[in-house]
Amino acid sequence: MAETAAGSFSILRFYERRARRILPALFVVLAACIPFAWLWMLPDQLMRFSASLGSVLVFLSNIYFMGQVSYFAPAAELQPLLHTWSLAVEEQYYLFFPLLVVWAMRGGRRRLLIVTAVLTLASLGFSEWGIRQDAKRNFFFTLSRFWELGVGSLCAVLLAGRTPWRQGPLALVGLVLTLAPVFLYTAAMPFAGLWALVPVGGAALLILCARTDTLAARILSLRPMVGIGLVSYSAYLVHQPIFAFARIRSPEELGIPALLVLSALSLALGWLSWRFVERPFRGQRPAVLPTRGLYFLACGAVGAALMAAAVTIRVNDGFPGRATERHAGEIGGEAFTRYGDRFADCQPEAARLAVAQFERERRCLQSRTDGLPSVVVLGDSHAEHLFYGVAEGLPDRTVAMYVQNDVPFLDARRFAPLFAALNEDPDLQTVVYAMNWSRRMTELDDDTGFERRLGETLGLLQGLGARVLVVGDLPWFASEPPYCKYAVIPG
Repeated sequence: MAETAAGSFSILRFYERRARRILPALFVVLAACIPFAWLWMLPDQLMRFSASLGSVLVFLSNIYFMGQVSYFAPAAELQPLLHTWSLAVEEQYYLFFPLLVVWAMRGGRRRLLIVTAVLTLASLGFSEWGIRQDAKRNFFFTLSRFWELGVGSLCAVLLAGRTPWRQGPLALVGLVLTLAPVFLYTAAMPFAGLWALVPVGGAALLILCARTDTLAARILSLRPMVGIGLVSYSAYLVHQPIFAFARIRSPEELGIPALLVLSALSLALGWLSWRFVERPFRGQRPAVLPTRGLYFLACGAVGAALMAAAVTIRVNDGFPGRATERHAGEIGGEAFTRYGDRFADCQPEAARLAVAQFERERRCLQSRTDGLPSVVVLGDSHAEHLFYGVAEGLPDRTVAMYVQNDVPFLDARRFAPLFAALNEDPDLQTVVYAMNWSRRMTELDDDTGFERRLGETLGLLQGLGARVLVVGDLPWFASEPPYCKYAVIPG
């Protein structure tokens, strides 16, 4: 902003500084990920990796990962480049903010402050609205995260040409607010809206109030803190790939000792990257590729090579030939979810129209076409896997599957038509009842209420004269089951 006020601001010089800050370490990490992805990822995993690699190179990875949010999406912990979503948002912000500064400063700093504040508040409001619409996609969406960078921009405008305010208590509050989410926030908490005000507001208070003689500033000036700050960007780049590949390779869930070792490794590699990759390209007189034209040319060549690798993996379907023939066969969900003509639509029609859909197919099936079912598999998607076995085990009975994405209780709106269908079925003899028990209990967060509603539901089913079989949940694996089929892991 000082350059803009002095009339010496250059968009090209600004982007050169950004490129020297961001690209060298990023390119090294991306290149280093490719051989490990090749060695350890299954074809479909490698395909997703290549897509994410391409999206990182054009700084749209947040949009890519937003599109990957679904019920069957791979776990976040197994995606090596997931963390680059925040880098993408940052770079998208810096595409337009320098232009905004140049325009607004024509009317003085006050206009820049007002415009930045209005846009920041608008983004915060949009983020809070987005959480209520689709929290998972909202997390990655550009306009939902701009406000956090906008707060930093407001701090820069307020402090332009000035020293931080001497407000030691407020600086200490800022430090506490910045650290609080580490201990208080949970994975289930929707994030990016007002909840993000705690750490973002804490960081703003530190920037505005932590003068060198305040307690907060002295804490942050300790050598370990300064060291972590110096290597923070490189450590950020390497940590997710290290943890993701370790989880892909491990047959068991990583324990605390392993996580601590991986954290130390992230800091060590972060230091190496900072010392030997970041520093040589930065500063007033960079040691490597000091001229602007040569630097941009080299970045373009490396970026094009990485993009070529991503496209090659993509067009070759993840190189399935890497897996030997003895590993052939489908163990995922494709065979299960492609029913074809094997089963008929369930009856009555009211039940068929009320069930959940998956990829535009109604998930209400019946093993025979002759009349209403005598055996019904009832529940959410975790009951669905029982249908095949029950139908094949009772070839002389009409077995149906009534599945809905809700808690299968009497008072659940989505299940009302299904319970009505059961009540009107004179042939009903048996109900196989199952659900994702842990998830549904967590959603309701009321053990007493859950038990009461479960008892009422089972009581009604028994009151219909049906035998009720309550089934526990399906098995959960610490690692990805398909990977176990391919991997040869020592020990």
